[in-house]
Amino acid sequence: MTPLRNAIKMSKGFPGSAILQQDTEGHCSSASVSFCTARALRAYFQTGKLPEKGTVCTPARLPFDGFSEEEEPAMPEGETDIELWHALVHMNK
Repeated sequence: MTPLRNAIKMSKGFPGSAILQQDTEGHCSSASVSFCTARALRAYFQTGKLPEKGTVCTPARLPFDGFSEEEEPAMPEGETDIELWHALVHMNK
């Protein structure tokens, strides 16, 4: 989790590396809940697979939108990975 310009600079020094961009406010990707980012991280840690070049993730929820105060935040429409949703939501409580 770093500013994009820093990620681009560092990636140039590591052949074969990849940049995973999350299009959100702030400096820390865990502050915005993103299935795309979480799935890419899970794939990397479980299999070593890097995201495709140019991958840009968008968040399902944004910081300060109140979801951390909800008793049980609703999973975004179209998503089915309930275990991942619970992990993402509870990580930010």
